Amino acid sequence: YKGRAFAAFALAVLLTSMSVVQPWLVRPLFNKGFGTAEGVKPDFEIVRLIVSIMVGLLVLRTIGQVFQLRLSLGLGTLVSRHIRNMVYAHMHKLSLSFFAKKQTGTLVTRVTSDTERLWYFVSSVFIDMVLAVMMLIGVGVCVFVMDWKLASFSLLPFPLMFALIVVFHKRLHRSFGRMWHRWGQMTSVVAGALPGVRVIKAFSQENQEVRRFEDKSNALYNVEKAYIAGVRSLFGPTMMLCSSLGTLIVWMLGGWWLSQGKTDLGTLASFQMFLAMFMRPINRIAHMDEMFNRAATSAQRIFDILDTQLVVEYVSSTATSGAATTLTDTTQSWSTDLWLNKIVKITGGTGVDQSRTIASNTATVLTVSSAWAINPDATSTYKILAGGGVTDHGLLTGLGDA
Repeated sequence: YKGRAFAAFALAVLLTSMSVVQPWLVRPLFNKGFGTAEGVKPDFEIVRLIVSIMVGLLVLRTIGQVFQLRLSLGLGTLVSRHIRNMVYAHMHKLSLSFFAKKQTGTLVTRVTSDTERLWYFVSSVFIDMVLAVMMLIGVGVCVFVMDWKLASFSLLPFPLMFALIVVFHKRLHRSFGRMWHRWGQMTSVVAGALPGVRVIKAFSQENQEVRRFEDKSNALYNVEKAYIAGVRSLFGPTMMLCSSLGTLIVWMLGGWWLSQGKTDLGTLASFQMFLAMFMRPINRIAHMDEMFNRAATSAQRIFDILDTQLVVEYVSSTATSGAATTLTDTTQSWSTDLWLNKIVKITGGTGVDQSRTIASNTATVLTVSSAWAINPDATSTYKILAGGGVTDHGLLTGLGDA
């Protein structure tokens, strides 16, 4: 997807560059068009020219944003689909012991919800974060070129804002990690109950299942409540306070210099627009840091699956015969009990999709721990895999916590 990614990024850079042009037009609009500069009369022709340029830039930016969003959202969808398919395919290559240690609900949320968060990050947040940094650099240069003294005073709250981002970043990461874990546990209750709803009703266990779900739901609620009280409700308002302080400093100091004749109204208005453009990316970065942590914690859960070692396949062959608890392959010459506690799986032919633990083996015969549901024969293909997580009936063992 390199071509689509490059096109979306290049278009976003172009749109960002166009947005920086408008504040530069404000100074001549005020000083020459409106006649705010000393000894200059208002000139409507200049006003009409500058406003026409602004309208043209606005229309071009709007059209460009439509195409940029189509490219970035499409890119996010493609990446999300690829990751989702890759995770699901990888899960089917893992040993049964992996599934014995995981709850079904947690695996479901990793394939669905976690990949959805990555889609949002790739389609919106990543490009916005890069552009926000570029905007900070570009606008920062502009404000210092225009008036370095005023710029220096207006950026006094910036170190505090940066410190807040660092502090809240760590708290956000911990909070989202806990939330996704609780979401997985709650989903596991639903995933485990619905397939067996007939059994639940037959034994009148509805109230018990409801209580199990409420316990997990309450645990999730407590984590979310702590996140709202300790992070979400403090981060945004505090950042807005800091950015507002910068604006007030400009009005106060700029107003004083304007009264002393050290600057003009056009410069002050243009500077104020640049400052608003400078503070906007900082506030966006603060918001995007939350989205980044959502995606980062989801990515950790996804890579927990992708980094898991694949099933080790020792043998892939065709049986020559079989019985209730044996599978014979006369083409082999194994050592005695070489495959003890490994898994034999029928992959084709008679008895397909059956898996059993190997209790013992001779040179050509595998003896399994429980009888086959359908005895293999000369049409049966099989594989010997790494063992773990299978009962005598070939079913998954009890599921543990994620």
